[in-house]
Amino acid sequence: QALGYAFPPVETRYDERDTAIYALGVGAAEDATDDAGLQLVYEKHSSGYKVLPTFGVIPVVNSILAQAAQKGGLAPGLTFGLDRLLHGEQKTEVLRPLPGHATLTHRSTLTDIWDKGKGAVIVIETDTEDEDGHLLVRNRFKAFIRGVGGWGGDRGPAASEDNAPPDRAPDATIRQVISQNQALL
Repeated sequence: QALGYAFPPVETRYDERDTAIYALGVGAAEDATDDAGLQLVYEKHSSGYKVLPTFGVIPVVNSILAQAAQKGGLAPGLTFGLDRLLHGEQKTEVLRPLPGHATLTHRSTLTDIWDKGKGAVIVIETDTEDEDGHLLVRNRFKAFIRGVGGWGGDRGPAASEDNAPPDRAPDATIRQVISQNQALL
């Protein structure tokens, strides 16, 4: 009943304050004299304001969780509590740079459900468009749901080596010490 479910489109809004707080929260502009870092947190930067591409995940995940909490279930037939949901994997494809502020429309579809025995894995794919209909971001969200498996369904793909690190030295290494108050942002 839930497989292939197309969620109602959801509209979200954000502005430069939201994206700057996000950027600060993930460690941008640690050095207040770094011009590139300041472009991520100061909307009147002389070289222009930039939004971290990873911000494209935030409105989508928040909208999916809000829908699930509001309706008492994620999709028809999936009425588990959100306390059972474990975010398993996220793939984000940024197709256009995110503007400093926008009204976005998210169109989500539940594309897969796999029976993992004691739980299930659900896959939700979301296309995010700006107010002009331009596709900005495509997200693929996988979540493990505890305690809802065992119905004898397809187990889905086995774990793979897709995320195995290459057999060579890293291209670059950055050492960053996170300030103790970072989580408060």
